Amino acid sequence: MTTSVVVDIDKVTTNLTELKTLLEIQDDDICIFNRPERGLYSTKKINKGDIVIKVKRQYLLEYNYICRLYADHPSFENFQTDFVDKLLEVNSLVAYYLYKLKYKHIDSDVSQDATLSTVDDNMETVEVVDPCSCSYAGDDHRRKLWLSYIDNLPGVSEYINYWPEDDAQLINDGTTIGYLYNDFYRRLQQDAFLIYSYFHVDSTISFDTFYDGYLPLRLLVGSRIFGYICEGVPQSGIVPYVDMTNHALKHNTRWHFSDEIDCFVLQATCDIRENSEILEYYGHHSNSDLLLYYGFTIKSNPHVKIIIDMASSSHTSTNRSSSSSSSSWTGNSSNNTTSIFMVNNCIMSNHSDYDCSSCSRIEINHDTTTDELQLMHRSNYSAIYNALLKLYNKRLVDVSRVKIQSNTNIMNIYRDEIRLLAHILDLDYK
Repeated sequence: MTTSVVVDIDKVTTNLTELKTLLEIQDDDICIFNRPERGLYSTKKINKGDIVIKVKRQYLLEYNYICRLYADHPSFENFQTDFVDKLLEVNSLVAYYLYKLKYKHIDSDVSQDATLSTVDDNMETVEVVDPCSCSYAGDDHRRKLWLSYIDNLPGVSEYINYWPEDDAQLINDGTTIGYLYNDFYRRLQQDAFLIYSYFHVDSTISFDTFYDGYLPLRLLVGSRIFGYICEGVPQSGIVPYVDMTNHALKHNTRWHFSDEIDCFVLQATCDIRENSEILEYYGHHSNSDLLLYYGFTIKSNPHVKIIIDMASSSHTSTNRSSSSSSSSWTGNSSNNTTSIFMVNNCIMSNHSDYDCSSCSRIEINHDTTTDELQLMHRSNYSAIYNALLKLYNKRLVDVSRVKIQSNTNIMNIYRDEIRLLAHILDLDYK
């Protein structure tokens, strides 16, 4: 899918300069590309082993830090025990932290007495101190840093949630990306509803309005957060500036946290020529995962994922929403409130419709062999083989369709699937 996003490089450069100043980074040699996908490059040669970028730990936004802000307040103890560790994803709480900054703490000083409303087990309103507000009282530099970071975030038009309706129709319940997206979309809604119910301060703001502001930050956090080991402890955190580097199979850097210098470090793994892009490796992600979580795909990705649902292999739904959700699939959150409550009610009442929908799913990846399939699914291997053969023939037809050919991301996913299916089925495909 092509994009019409235009980058105002002067504005981006100005914002980046401000961000680097706040991060105490002085490297005029590293610049940002004037293109929709952005990315960083160096105007001078970088030698193998050189530190390309380092960010002090005090300027990282770590999940554990955010959790401590909430957990320190007794009023949130039940929520922390019942919800955060079990349902609320790491990325969702980090995204809400940034949301609070963007929409609550931009134009006025933060008061120690700021409060937010939540609900207790009896559904009564309780006033508690807002941990986000407290953390920024008297910390103007940190506040400026994260507001500057938010200003540097790109748009989200490439994410499936914001695809045009015609392109969105290519994603349905009968495709791997469709299965993944439906699951992901439900998790986004669940977390947004929990956050809105328990943490959100302004009851005059409707859920739809909140979701419109929260969703872009949630998608961006999910595509930019790092996992790393710091002082022997696993951490998850936003690393400003480093997260502007793009992904590639043939990358030229690696990242890690250095306890010795107390910094998150991006280090060159080979010589990088001047004016060459600085690239990192996001991990062993299939194109379906890359599209869902990062908004892009790569050609001939060796990491392939195929999901088939044996319960529905005889028919393919063209409706992207399930019976438990009546919301829009085009990125517009209007009418989402009803569906969110439905999803939440299903969870709270241990409703099994959603959980059981995945019981008959079989996932196949690039490491899967025919022998493994036969061994693991001995009783129904014949049915699985037929389902895979049917999918293979369907994909051959799909990639000849003009609409799919016009969407590079879907074409990359389908071609990867064809290649893997041909290997599993021992078919001759080039």
